[in-house]
Amino acid sequence: MGFLNKPHFLLINKMMMSLKKCLYVGALMGVSVLFGQEKVKDNFEQIALQKMQYATEKVHIEENVPRVLPQKTLTFKNNAKGAFVPENKIDTQEELEATLETYRKRYAPFMLDLAPQVKKTRERLNIGEFDFRPETQNDIDDFLYTLQGKGKWDLVEVPHYAGPEGRTTFWYRSKINLSKKMLSREQLFLGFKGVDYIAEVFLNGRFVGKHTGLFEAFEFELKKYAKEGENVLLVKVTNDYIQMGSNHQLTDRPIGNKIAACGGPGWNDPELGWHMCPVGSGLWQGVYIESRNAVAIQDVFVRPLPHENSAEIWLEIDSKYEATQNDYSIKWSLFGQNFKQVIAEDMEVSKIPAIMSDINYIKFKIHVSEKYLKWWSPETPWLYKIHVNLFKGGKLIDSQAKQFGMRTFTQETTGDLKGKFYLNGKEVKLRGANVMGNLKRSVVEKNFDQLRDDILIAKIANMNFWRFTQQPCQEEVYDYCDRLGIMTQTDLGLFAVLRKSMLQEALEQTTAMERLVRSHPSNIMVSFINEPTVKWTQQCMDREEINQFLSMAEQMVRIQNPDRVIKRVDGDYMNLSKGWMDHHCYNGWYGGGFTIGKLNRGYWHATPKNWMYGCGEYGAEGLDDVALMNEHYLERWLPKKGEAEKSWTPGVVYRVQTTDMHKNWFDTQESVNDWIAASHKHQEWVIDLTTRAFRRDLKMNSFAVHLLIDAWPAGWLKSIMNSERRAKPAFFAFKDALSPVLADLRTDKSSWFSGTEATIEAWVCNDTPDEIEKATIKYFFKVDGKIVMSGKSKAEVKASLPNFQGYVSFKIPEVKDRTEGFLYLGVFNKKGELLHDASLKMTLLPVLVKKTLQASVLGDNKKIEGLLDKLGYQFTRNKNIGTAELIVIADFNQFIAHKKEISDAVKNGARVVFFDVNIKDFSAFDTKKAAFNGHVSSNFISRKTGHNWVSDFEANDFKFWYNQGKDMATPFGFRSMKNKNDWELILKHNEAMVVGAKKVGQGSAVVCLFNLEDYCSENAMALKFAQIIFEKKV
Repeated sequence: MGFLNKPHFLLINKMMMSLKKCLYVGALMGVSVLFGQEKVKDNFEQIALQKMQYATEKVHIEENVPRVLPQKTLTFKNNAKGAFVPENKIDTQEELEATLETYRKRYAPFMLDLAPQVKKTRERLNIGEFDFRPETQNDIDDFLYTLQGKGKWDLVEVPHYAGPEGRTTFWYRSKINLSKKMLSREQLFLGFKGVDYIAEVFLNGRFVGKHTGLFEAFEFELKKYAKEGENVLLVKVTNDYIQMGSNHQLTDRPIGNKIAACGGPGWNDPELGWHMCPVGSGLWQGVYIESRNAVAIQDVFVRPLPHENSAEIWLEIDSKYEATQNDYSIKWSLFGQNFKQVIAEDMEVSKIPAIMSDINYIKFKIHVSEKYLKWWSPETPWLYKIHVNLFKGGKLIDSQAKQFGMRTFTQETTGDLKGKFYLNGKEVKLRGANVMGNLKRSVVEKNFDQLRDDILIAKIANMNFWRFTQQPCQEEVYDYCDRLGIMTQTDLGLFAVLRKSMLQEALEQTTAMERLVRSHPSNIMVSFINEPTVKWTQQCMDREEINQFLSMAEQMVRIQNPDRVIKRVDGDYMNLSKGWMDHHCYNGWYGGGFTIGKLNRGYWHATPKNWMYGCGEYGAEGLDDVALMNEHYLERWLPKKGEAEKSWTPGVVYRVQTTDMHKNWFDTQESVNDWIAASHKHQEWVIDLTTRAFRRDLKMNSFAVHLLIDAWPAGWLKSIMNSERRAKPAFFAFKDALSPVLADLRTDKSSWFSGTEATIEAWVCNDTPDEIEKATIKYFFKVDGKIVMSGKSKAEVKASLPNFQGYVSFKIPEVKDRTEGFLYLGVFNKKGELLHDASLKMTLLPVLVKKTLQASVLGDNKKIEGLLDKLGYQFTRNKNIGTAELIVIADFNQFIAHKKEISDAVKNGARVVFFDVNIKDFSAFDTKKAAFNGHVSSNFISRKTGHNWVSDFEANDFKFWYNQGKDMATPFGFRSMKNKNDWELILKHNEAMVVGAKKVGQGSAVVCLFNLEDYCSENAMALKFAQIIFEKKV
């Protein structure tokens, strides 16, 4: 950090002493975990200890289970009277671009600055160009060599940002001509709007000052170093690794002291500068020299109090003198910024204190009458501009202006259900996305039209907030968010860990972060750390120390802004939050114990009792399109032509995850276009399912997809729009799922037999603060383009709530072949206007033709016996092996006990199906001993084997199956067989066998290595496959 005001330093030092005292007492009591006094453990052991450590904290959290829904049935009539024409929704790039143009026109008035210009009292010289080079050995050996500008330099424009990450040093040099007029005032400042990361500044060979941190604006007094005419400005910029370690070296990660994470502007290097917008360094914001009078306004903060028809003005006045006489006065004027209005002019502040040396803090209130009160909101982002004029002896000596909005943002901390957010006194649900680089890059490149468009694209997607992920943005970004009406959350740049030696720096940067954002109505929340974990080394804070840091950080923020809503942690895997808690959710990509089936069913992570909660990140990868690849990708990343393309995988692209992760979600593809299509389809499914699940969750009042817009090609492919601003299919699914009033149909199933009963949940989720009175819902079912039944019902649509309407229950009509049916739901207002509609695709199968088989089940497994009964088979348990047509092995020990009898029966024409095998010693029917992979939990098994048993199944038929025992979709559990030997491959996972078959004499054997029996009771696709493995010839 450069400078903090003295009171801020004193508070930090006081808190630091308190923390050190606590840690010292803990050491005396034998708490050896503090300051790394125990032996260093490996990361896996630390993770295990972390789980044990915070398990004791679970007294304050509770499991979040599905709501108990009323047994209300929505009935059908066998006609089309309840049908309606669904909305023609935006789902193409052309429609999106046309909509963007209408949004540009709609919000253009809010971008205006209609207020008069502030009176000029300062002279400013912007420094737009520098000579630049990475540090050389000559620079290290001889500072004069650098100062005199010797050696090779490149001319660059500021803002300038470059790689690589880690311990690097850049030099910037510029010759500046200062006029006599600029030097005539008492003070001359060199200002930087932001330098990443450590800046050491020299003017005319003399050291001026040093600053640490990437986002804070800072200044140095230059008067005693500057001269009329040519001056040489030299800036040394030193970078470091971030505290969680390099983003590119995933093993033996070098770590540093830098408070930063991912999400900077990045730089144009496909392998080092694109992915996740890593943290490079440079003069990434503006540089200027400014002359001022001896007493000048340093900062203006407007604290809006619209419910009081007023605002509180916090002034910071910097005086060069030790003490002065009390002949200063302050006047203010208030104007509409994006609306033409003079609200007050030249109003004098009464009874200001004497201006002393250093920083003077002055507060006063201004009145805004009801007549001129315009509330800032995402729909109408009205802005004001205040002018503050400082006089000495009646003469104007300084004048500053500040843009602000009149709004309140609060979080409820009392009541039966705490944690609700309120914007301007009305409940609001935060629905948005993460930002990693695209907005910052627009400012660095001075592409402000793109900055505007990116914010408008977010609004088109029905977002109302953006999380500035893992580090603050430039001031210009907040200005545009103010003007265009989108709320923001700003994160401090801490990811996973905080090194103990960096505690004071972290607190200083916390203060700087709040000072950056506090005047912006768009910024409604701040956060301090992303996904904290156990300490990776003895140098990092443990859980209790992080808790103490968070408490201190809150105090620092409250001093700067008492009204700030704080999210202590984003991605709180350690249960640090005692109230409102945020988790991250990638169960549609990485998997994990909290499955996507649980989410769809209505579960959520355990959180503090009687509190709302949020999800700060979720998503899945979707590859860039071919046009973008061909235009921007490295040649070695692109597929070869012809047959060679079949061997191409996305894994050749730097740090792309699809090659490794897809096996749990979709098939391996054989062309680049197929890879793109498959990844887009899965991403769309995940985003749609997850977003709708969040909308149905009564307590989920904030969530953010990761990400909306990619900053670079292949930058972070979880984005739902690529870096060329072409939307992936998931963008349109996301937009639809964020409709303020959302019609939604929920089920855990995807396939049904003719004649069976389908029961689907119908919801209307209302994010608006207004109840929809006298609303109705209509619904209809369509098969082969024909509406076969419909219905309608009164709807209860309360404000700011997910409203369950009932179960749409009906019998599946007869179909002769596999058919797709579509169930539609629409919600209408009292005028009969369609507010939103949803559709659900349902796979319909003809009635299963049952065949009578005599079966013998070896082992005790009620689920398998239920499966056989559902298929109409006659069966006995542990007997009649010799006469059975079908032998089912539910217990491998029984196979061993009856091995000869089973072998004889199979050779004579029976079929044996193994549902249980001994993975340590499985060999059957002259097959070599099998080798198995470790246990896998996957939502997908591939039928892409070319086997005729599965030729009628489609790509996603073995994905996300309903498990009747768990009453939700659950992942398949299995240990696949590495060496299939002479087994015919029927189903596979990552090229290893999951289901196989072989002919044995006159009979056959089948091995089913996944838990098929868990899915067959109410899952048509599963039962169809079970019948195949029991009956179809090998």
